[in-house]
Amino acid sequence: MTATRYLYAITEGFGPAPGASGLRGAPLAGIEEGGLVMVTSPHVDLRAEADEEDLWSHEAVVESLFDTGEGAILPMRFGTTLPGEAAVRAALRDRAPEWRAALDRVRGAIELGVRAQIDVDAAPEQSPSVRRTEAAGPGTAYMLDRLGQGRLAAEVARSIHAPLSELARESAHVIRNQPTTMMKAAYLVEEVVVPDFQREVERLEASLPDAAITCTGPWPPYSFSGSERA
Repeated sequence: MTATRYLYAITEGFGPAPGASGLRGAPLAGIEEGGLVMVTSPHVDLRAEADEEDLWSHEAVVESLFDTGEGAILPMRFGTTLPGEAAVRAALRDRAPEWRAALDRVRGAIELGVRAQIDVDAAPEQSPSVRRTEAAGPGTAYMLDRLGQGRLAAEVARSIHAPLSELARESAHVIRNQPTTMMKAAYLVEEVVVPDFQREVERLEASLPDAAITCTGPWPPYSFSGSERA
């Protein structure tokens, strides 16, 4: 029976450390084709579960490759498989231009994550809609209050994201309102720029009392690899 190949990352000509293991303790192997290496592990009847153990196993392999510092890597999305070594080699041949371009895009950069918990109730007087609630009925007052909170959250998020994105090659962010208002963002930052980025986060944290900001990383470029489809 041909073993399914579970995929962790594409690298530039280097593979996992000898004897390293991955998901469910399976041995890691690098499959090389045309200078690209897909780091894989063989499995029979694999059903990867999005539980803590499997997720950690996947991330541990990707981060071990990232930590070698030998070259750019493209993390694969958790749960990605191909039906055997021949299929892996075919994918590396067929998608080589796309994956080489993606490696060029992330080379010399790392991913930094930023989370900002935004206190939309900290300064209600700043919102014009809140000032109008006294003259409105209960339902209208509630809707105006929510509208004002949403605008305040968007303004604070923009104050954070705009200067940070100027220091990044690429960036992405979302605002989520449940259970608290939170901006979650990812930035692809050149390694030489990381100290400047971290100083800017500290400046924003000190200057924006309505937001509690944290920065995490460095991480492999999970959000910018463009390698989800195998």
